Amino acid sequence: MRWLDLFAGGGGTAQGLHAAGHKAIGIEWDEAAHATHVAAGFPCIHGDVRDLKLLDDLGAFDAVWSSFPCQDWSTAGKREGPKGERNGWPWTVDVLDEVRPEWFVGENVQGLIQHKGACEKGCIGPEECPRAYFERVILEQLRARFAWVGWRVLDAADYGTPQFRKRVFIVAGPRSITWPAPTHCAPEKATQCDMFGREVKRWWTVREALGLGGYVRTEQRGAVAATVGEPCPTVGTAGNQYLHASDPGSRLKQPMAIAPSFVMNRGSRGRPKTSVDEPCPTVATPGKGGYTGRLSLGCRRLEPSECAVLMGWPADYPLQGNKSDRYRIVGNGVVPIVAQRLAEAVGAA
Repeated sequence: MRWLDLFAGGGGTAQGLHAAGHKAIGIEWDEAAHATHVAAGFPCIHGDVRDLKLLDDLGAFDAVWSSFPCQDWSTAGKREGPKGERNGWPWTVDVLDEVRPEWFVGENVQGLIQHKGACEKGCIGPEECPRAYFERVILEQLRARFAWVGWRVLDAADYGTPQFRKRVFIVAGPRSITWPAPTHCAPEKATQCDMFGREVKRWWTVREALGLGGYVRTEQRGAVAATVGEPCPTVGTAGNQYLHASDPGSRLKQPMAIAPSFVMNRGSRGRPKTSVDEPCPTVATPGKGGYTGRLSLGCRRLEPSECAVLMGWPADYPLQGNKSDRYRIVGNGVVPIVAQRLAEAVGAA
């Protein structure tokens, strides 16, 4: 099959589509993400998906994949939904009407299917509520264009990725697909078989993927550390995942890890580590963006290449741009094995 990959990023979807034996051409506007996509050997056009002229010489496509921007739907943001400047769903529909593919796959965060807080006493409607927009706009527009539409939440850890990453996947086409069955599960259930008698393996862990010991915690309020003996928390775009020597507990307003080996000021670029046997660096005060001068004992930030491995990308994947670019490219990416399994399901249908 031949796919058009919208909001193609650094090539996470492309890796999966090609692994499934399909061909794909991406469209991506971010320079560093586009450069990464091309450096990895996957065809990609540097441009804005809203520019339909980009499609003029590309020929026909069997399917369209759209990982339309998630920022306006994510519970980590302001959840401006359809009113947000980055709502890429209308742009996706414009491409569908231009290309008229037989199949469509969409991917986004779980915030897309959750009601907004104000909906507790009754839904406030698709102009304000993500779930209402999902049901009354996205699904309805797809049903007007395809004979069958289905959706599910899939967790990357259930397909052999060392990361818990739940995403909403929407599939539309001329007939239903058989959704890909999980191949991995919690250790206590790993000895069981699925309904077809196939053995389900235990989750792939951070320790197995990176050869590390300790705990991984996403440095954001309320986050809880996870042992490396299980998949890590969802990899984000800010590079705020840290490896701790011992369990740091939950992330409070002003966190302090407890593992006395060294001290470093994470808010000061290039500042060296200091042994606990000498005075610590200057304790900073909280700024507008939070506690930028937090002290951290016995922990370090995971590198972009390590985050890529936790996404199921190769360790030597050619991430381009500066360090912030590389963290963003990985965190915004798609887990290849999930894209591969969905592409195989579509191909089979």
